Formats: sequence, structure tokens, C-alpha cells
Amino acid sequence: MRSIAEARVEAKRVFDRNLAGWAWATVRGEPADRIPLTINLQPPPGAEALDRVAELREWSAAWHDFAGHGRVEFATKRFRYVGTQSVPLRLSLEQPADVAGFVGSTAHWRTLLGRLGELVAEWPDMSRPDAAAVRRLLDVPAPSWSPIVGFLRWSANLDLSELLPRQIAFPGVDSKWFDQNRPLLVALRAAGAGDRPLETRQLHSRVLVRVLDHSLRAQVGGLGEFAAPAAELARLGWAPTEVIISENLQSAYSFGERPGCVVLAAQGYAVEVYGELPWLQHAHVRYWGDLDTHGFAILNRLRHHLPRVDSVLMDARTLLAHRSLWAREEKPQSAQLPLLTASEREAYDLVLSEPNTRLEQERLPWGVVEAAFDVSLAGRKSL
Repeated sequence: MRSIAEARVEAKRVFDRNLAGWAWATVRGEPADRIPLTINLQPPPGAEALDRVAELREWSAAWHDFAGHGRVEFATKRFRYVGTQSVPLRLSLEQPADVAGFVGSTAHWRTLLGRLGELVAEWPDMSRPDAAAVRRLLDVPAPSWSPIVGFLRWSANLDLSELLPRQIAFPGVDSKWFDQNRPLLVALRAAGAGDRPLETRQLHSRVLVRVLDHSLRAQVGGLGEFAAPAAELARLGWAPTEVIISENLQSAYSFGERPGCVVLAAQGYAVEVYGELPWLQHAHVRYWGDLDTHGFAILNRLRHHLPRVDSVLMDARTLLAHRSLWAREEKPQSAQLPLLTASEREAYDLVLSEPNTRLEQERLPWGVVEAAFDVSLAGRKSL
């Protein structure tokens, strides 16, 4: 027996899943999928009704008294020892607006229709925006909606690709406003709210570099630390013999003087930038990241760009030796990682098999880290 509250939960689930499509169909005057929406109220079979007579009568009375959106269909049934009962069978919601009203989202529904309708009136040939963009329409505060439409109208045929958002000469637009609204603006433009793709000049991400060797520092004006775009780093004419890529920033700052060594840090999954640095191809490159599913995924991705990169402290032996430092990985991934070595795969399989098997690199004692890098370097030199 599905109560009114339970029916509302089910209707809300369907409403949220179909919101974008329903709103677009309504604005365009087209049929909407899954409309009318029919919700089975799950009347009990006869045997079950005998055991739940009081509950049956209360549930049936509640639906008989229901005066909300939709139409309740009843059927007359005769139960042994209970008698004839008018039993609710299903709730039919004929239009998306009825579903919105039933789940308490009428205001949001009307706002969404109004905004989509305004866009279609301005750009009649636009196609349906993706579902994420339609949902973002509802997140725009009322005072901010007119500037969004105004900006789309003003920039409809402009090429902004050489401008930073700070340089756009539209009233009220600054870099903060543009960055906050960029996903929605780009999606609406892609759907046809304007003729040109909405592209602006982007600042290049910068790679942090620490120089641990005095002779290498002399080649960059004595700098021991700097950050620059990968395209500029690629023009350096130096030749480090050892490069450490550390995912954790504080770990990168913890390394002391090391002959011929440079440390690069904190790029997350954006490791493709390392493939743009030609001087890495001739150095002994070692990656050190978290012993968790994402750490191994980053390492696997890095090997697409630097096939000869080694890892340090990313094996099952390290993981098992520091069990007391394990933590839970909240959002693990489970992709196939074909570029891991046998020892790395053993550790990866281990972190996949247990939810509380994660060893963050900053938890390892620094003495253990230094010893591991020294052993790794010595082993490389002996080859």
C-alpha cells in the first residue's frame, strides 16, 4: 500500500529525471515522454488485506480524501470477512505541470518554462540544451537572469577568443561573473543561442618547479623555485639527470639538495603537460603519489606521456608495512590500468579489494621517503 508521501517520493524521482525533457517539450508544444505519469498505489491482495484491515481502511480513506494534483482511480473490491471496499489503484498525473504540483515544485517549473520560453523566443531555431544546462537555468538567481540573456544576445556574433573575461566590454561582466556562469553560457551558445561558439582566452596552467642543484639554478638566474606554463618550460636548455614528480605539494617542498635534480609538483590528473617537456625524455623520472586508486590512475596516465617513468613507494610492500597509517578512500575509481608494473598492480589490486586501504603520501615518515629515493637512484645508476 503506497501512501501519499511514498507516491510523492516516486513522482519526485521521475520528475527530477525527466525535468529537462519535459520542460523543453512543453515550451515547444511537443508530446512529453512518460506523460501521463501513472503511479501504482500497490493495493494489497486479499490475503494480505485480512491481516492489515485497519491499515487498509486508513490508507484507503487517505486517498479518498486526497485533493491534490492528479486523478486517483479506484476499484470496488470485495474481501472475505472485510466486505466491499473502494480501493485506490493508481494516481494519474496528466501533464508535467501536474507532476510538478504534486511534488511541490510548481514555482521551479514555472521559472524554468519562463526562462526556456524566453530563450526560444529570442532564438527560435535553437536546439534543446543538455540536461545539465537546463538544470543550471534554475540555479541562476532572478536578478542575474536578464544579464545572462543580455550577454548572449550582445555576444551572439562576436569573436571573444582573444579576450580574457576581464577584457569583455559588457556592462556587469567581470571575470568572477563570467567564470561562475561560463558552463551555462557555453551550453546555451552550443544549443544555438547565438551563432559563434563562446570561447575566450584562457590563462595557461603553470607547473611548479623546484631546483635542487646549484648548477641547474645557475641556468635559470639562480631561481630555486618558480612556476611557468609547460610551453615555456619546454624551451629550457638544461639537462637535469633526476626529476621527481610529486603529487603532494608539501612533499615536493620537503626535498633538500640533490645533485642534478628537479622536482615538479601538484598537477593532479593533468599530467599530459609533462609530455611537453623534452628535457624529461633524457632524465631519470620518478613519480610518487598516494597509494590509492586515483594515485595509480594518475601514474597509468603519466606513462602514456612518459613511458619510462618509474614509481617510488607505490608497491604492496610499502602499503602493508604502514597499515597503521591507512585511511578510507571516499570516492575510489576502478578503471583498468594496463600500464602498471607487476608490483604496482599488486598494490592497486589491494587498494581495490578493501575500502579502508589508502595510504596518502604525506603520511609516510620522511626518513622512509628519503631512503626510498636514495635506493631508487642508486639502483638506477648501477644499471
